[in-house]
Formats: sequence, structure tokens, C-alpha cells
Amino acid sequence: MTSLELEVIRTRAGAASPGPWPVRRLENKYPSTIGDGRTYPCVRGFRVPKTLYALAWQKVEADAAFMAHAREDVPGLLQDVIRLRALLVDAYGALSDDPSQTALRTQLEAEIRSWDDREHGRALADRALTA
Repeated sequence: MTSLELEVIRTRAGAASPGPWPVRRLENKYPSTIGDGRTYPCVRGFRVPKTLYALAWQKVEADAAFMAHAREDVPGLLQDVIRLRALLVDAYGALSDDPSQTALRTQLEAEIRSWDDREHGRALADRALTA
């Protein structure tokens, strides 16, 4: 995943309503034997359409829980990615030019360069590798 892709995700997460997001139940106003027959799940007030719920109610329930937890999960995952990338850059910088460490330096350099935002022609990874 490039640095740009991570930044886009961070921007979306920052713009979303604050959490936690609960999964609530809304009254089922239609006769149904699907699921519990009385309610449909909703996340942040977005109700699941009856047609989707009728097709696979177990999947809809799982999807609602996933969406609700994404509000806390995504920012946490972003922080971990940023923290681990910083550790890799530090590890790369700490390695000496000792020939026994060449393979590890090469692997770390390849990983760091993979974060480059090639679409924009700017090598962000070069700054990390030369810092």
C-alpha cells in the first residue's frame, strides 16, 4: 500500500462521524419470517434494505457488525502501519554497511521503496532512505 493510499484512508477516517458506532435494531414494518422477523440492523441510522436482508440475513448481520467496528478498527490499523513503517526506516538506518547485513538492507530498502507514490512521480521513500 502506498503512502498516498494510506493518506486517503486516513482522510476518510478523519471525516467520518466519531465512534463508537453501535448496531441498532429498527422495527420491521413488513410481514417477514426472515431473521428474527421483527427487526433489521442499522449502523449509524443507515437501514439495511428489506431485499438485501431477505437474501442473506446472517451475512447482513455480520456486515453491520463489521461496519460498526470499522470506526475504531481503521484508525488503529492506520496507526500500526505508520508505527511499523517508522520502525523499518529506523532499522534500515541502523544497519551498517557490513557485507553480512547486505541481504537485510536490500529487503528493507525494497519494502520502503514500495511505499513510493509512483502515480505522482515523487519518491517519498527516497527521503526515508537518505535521512
